[in-house]
Amino acid sequence: LQNRPVAGIHRGPMGLLYIGTQLDYGLLGGAISVFDPRSEHIDVYSKLIPEEEITALAADDRYVYAASDPQGGGGSAPTAKGSHFFVWDPQSKSIVFDHTFADDQQILSIAVVGGHAYFFKNDSIMDYDAARKTLSVLLHLGSGKAVPSESMRAARDGSVFGLFGNTVGRLYPSSHTIEYYDATKGKATQGLTIGLDGTVYFGSYTDMGMLHPKSPSPPLHSGQ
Repeated sequence: LQNRPVAGIHRGPMGLLYIGTQLDYGLLGGAISVFDPRSEHIDVYSKLIPEEEITALAADDRYVYAASDPQGGGGSAPTAKGSHFFVWDPQSKSIVFDHTFADDQQILSIAVVGGHAYFFKNDSIMDYDAARKTLSVLLHLGSGKAVPSESMRAARDGSVFGLFGNTVGRLYPSSHTIEYYDATKGKATQGLTIGLDGTVYFGSYTDMGMLHPKSPSPPLHSGQ
């Protein structure tokens, strides 16, 4: 009954593909599905957060980082309260960290680099430290900087490219700063990825935009 892979498809632990979904029309809930491209076998793990869809997902070599909210398939009536950021261990098949936000504002994109997961929530960039299992505010952006779905990507140099308020920005976690690319202001609307040569590609309404950073860096993970 899983319908749309709204959280995307990401390569992660054990070389498997991890897919975050919402349920079919009129239904509540979501799942993380695990696909083995070698055997073409798929396992579906539903009700990780009861009655909530999976809205964002990212992975490294150890964990799957995900977000959920009460919305479901088209025409459904939400029953749960609050949104979640959680960390799922595919080896033990258990949630090892779960934080509930009181509001239902969606988390739509997560980037993972250097043992940290970064995402936008409540006008701020949040920082989850996997070693310490702590969640904190890295940088306050202010209103109007919302990050669309699948619009944050980690680069090999430790920076994170993202769409912040319809503008491409480059987050430098170590200095708690973002470099904005003014040439993209108001033009970067949905979806972002990094090419192997460090070129940044992004959705610009019905077109595709390209950005050539002065200090390019290839993606941390290719094929995501």
